[in-house]
Amino acid sequence: MFKVKSISITGFWQSKEVDSSFRDDVNIIIGKNGTGKTTFMNILRAVLTVDLDALYGNAFHSVTINLTDGKKTKKIFANKIEADPFPRIEYRISNRRYVVSLISPEDGKNLPLSMRRRFIEESSRIKQELAELAAVASLSVYRIGGDPDLEFRERSPKRYASTVDMRLASLMQRLTQYQLELSNQAREISAGLQRDVLISLLYSEEKAKNPGYTIEFDERIERQNLVSAYKQLGVSGTEVSKKIQDHIATVTTTVKNLKSLSQKVGKEAETKTVGLVDLSALEAFKLTQTVITKSLAAEQKTKAIFSQVDLFLQTLKTFVEDKTFTFSAGELTVANEGSIPLEKLSSGEKQLLILFIEALLQRKQPYIFLADEPELSLHISWQRHIVSAIRSLNPNAQIIVATHSPEIAGKFRECILSTLSKVF
Repeated sequence: MFKVKSISITGFWQSKEVDSSFRDDVNIIIGKNGTGKTTFMNILRAVLTVDLDALYGNAFHSVTINLTDGKKTKKIFANKIEADPFPRIEYRISNRRYVVSLISPEDGKNLPLSMRRRFIEESSRIKQELAELAAVASLSVYRIGGDPDLEFRERSPKRYASTVDMRLASLMQRLTQYQLELSNQAREISAGLQRDVLISLLYSEEKAKNPGYTIEFDERIERQNLVSAYKQLGVSGTEVSKKIQDHIATVTTTVKNLKSLSQKVGKEAETKTVGLVDLSALEAFKLTQTVITKSLAAEQKTKAIFSQVDLFLQTLKTFVEDKTFTFSAGELTVANEGSIPLEKLSSGEKQLLILFIEALLQRKQPYIFLADEPELSLHISWQRHIVSAIRSLNPNAQIIVATHSPEIAGKFRECILSTLSKVF
């Protein structure tokens, strides 16, 4: 997938021109309130996602975005055209040209259904082509439809709260689905392990080539490995624990006897070997080594599947130390001396969840991750580490952040886009 290499906007707020290049990892735009950062982010997002409402509602003449995947480049050109009865937007993507009408949400309600469907079909073709070039995730949890009103949160606290809760609820549904997908993958590994263990009991040429027994045996490690192996196979309980203990004890005794006899020579050793060495214990030990080897490999695969989820939970714990986040039946739960409903979390905690869940759900793919003022409601100590945390959850994302807080830059001071920061 491609990332943003550069952007050029003419007619920004009717009279300005904006040009900037981007890094492929982290980009931070710092500016005062009301200077156009949100409008810039809205235009960038709208062009990349073909958001017709935002293309209509944000003032610009044309936008040129150059994308790169490190080897190839692609150009997206979007030009607003005044026309009657509705303005249009012309897209040029490489050598292909598309044109779609722009209508306000109010006018759209009064249009015949057939005309609205035609507009949707026209934009869908552009969306499909751009989706094949770039994966875009955009977060502006305090604004609805790119609402540029900086006093929105203060003037409409109920609407603000409901917007945050709706966005969080939507992400929670996707997170649950993601967790269930991972659980299914883990079950497939477990089923594969069971199959491999059963197959390993059968005769094979490899077994015939290695008819002997090893007498290197560590009782403690063997017990741990067997408990882990049977757990991977979905077998546990008191009876299983006793069987494992009996197995360990018998193999231990047999190995000690065998080592003792190996120090003796002649007929006396041969006579005593028959009575003291339990070959069935050695055979059982040999079989369990195969089970353990296959189980440890399956365990590593399972850990790899859940590695990002584990990192997600660890990251939450680093920020929110007084609460415990876990997954239960695929759903994220929060507790602190009792279960806590998500809607009862603070606005800052909800903000963290929204940012981290979105980063996790990108599955380490090369997303273009746009975040407008992510610092709102975040404690200043959280602001310093938020970009690093997002980066750890998806190290392959291109993060583009607009903020009025220098704290957001944290250790990414070299990632501040000075050209854009001067404009805003």
